[in-house]
Amino acid sequence: MKYKGKELKEITTPQVFDPPKQMFVWEDVADCKAPYVRTVSAVIRTINGTTQVVGDCSLRWQHCAEIPEEPKPRRATNRELAKWLAQGKGEWGISKCGVIDKAEIGWFYDTGYENQTLQSVLRVRKWDDAEWHEPTVDYMGIEDKQVNTKTIARYDVTDKYGNQYSVRFTENGLKVFPTPVSIEKSEEIISLACKQFPELANGNTTTFDHNATSECIDGERKIVEADLWNRACSDENYFKETEVKIGNQVWMNKNLDVSDGGEGIFYNEENDEYYYTWDAAKRIADKILGWHLPSRKEWYKLVKTTGYDSTNLRAKSWNGTDKYGFSAVPAGLWYNGFSTVGSYAYFWTSEPDGSNAWDRYIGTGTSVYEGSNSQYLGFSVRLVKDK
Repeated sequence: MKYKGKELKEITTPQVFDPPKQMFVWEDVADCKAPYVRTVSAVIRTINGTTQVVGDCSLRWQHCAEIPEEPKPRRATNRELAKWLAQGKGEWGISKCGVIDKAEIGWFYDTGYENQTLQSVLRVRKWDDAEWHEPTVDYMGIEDKQVNTKTIARYDVTDKYGNQYSVRFTENGLKVFPTPVSIEKSEEIISLACKQFPELANGNTTTFDHNATSECIDGERKIVEADLWNRACSDENYFKETEVKIGNQVWMNKNLDVSDGGEGIFYNEENDEYYYTWDAAKRIADKILGWHLPSRKEWYKLVKTTGYDSTNLRAKSWNGTDKYGFSAVPAGLWYNGFSTVGSYAYFWTSEPDGSNAWDRYIGTGTSVYEGSNSQYLGFSVRLVKDK
């Protein structure tokens, strides 16, 4: 039996399907033009050796086969949609309960997910089309040049600027997955990779193309710590979306979440929080353009501006946004493990106190306390903007 030009692989081995499954079934009759979709419970062999396909309600057929999966049309990527829109071919929106909400497209260029497949809630339509459609390459008229990029070997490479890249052998050549995006540097990175890992250069050159160009770089880009670190250090606007003005100070309204790969930084997967020893907090803060670790005086000014009341620095139940937008969370601390999570928020100041360092902490009450603790503890960090 053929289905859409392809021969179905018939099941003849006796077996029971538990639970019953939807399958193609058919009889050996001349007028059967196509298989039927029916629920099949078992395939059995009769005494005379013929196959019987048992369905629900004791219905039986002579033949059955698995329903082949239909190839799904490829959805466009963020970059492909942005290009499609820039060429004036149509518009896009987000589907929410059947309603299309228009949205800005600028985020396509700065999220770092240019090659990520478009979300399922997103719809597009051509200007002369009254209906919204899935953003598939067929509907959008995009030539599909996707290739198989099954990874055979992967190497992480760091260039002279400290940027990290993933260089991968695939069945279709050598690919560069840069983080952060530096497509124009792909040739330099591949050269560096071959120097660091000679086995790359000694590969089967008839199979692998070592002359990767920007056009053949593909795959999804994943934001990693090194990317966040590079952006935080070099871009004074990096924290712009997470800053809040309180009085005449500008603070981060979320805990610092970057790592330079150095010592004294601890990450808690359960609450997605970073913890820094005092030395690590100073090291990180000193490298971030336009920001600094707050002094005791700056912390006092924040507490005074917010009325000496910790409930003005944290939302009720420790989540959401508080009155001033500081939005403290009870991340607790690190000391050979994570503790007091859900009860306290600890923040370093820039000032030492012998072998200790001064800090501020918030509990479940209304006070904002000042303390002096070992510099080896891991606390949360909030930076304040330079004036």
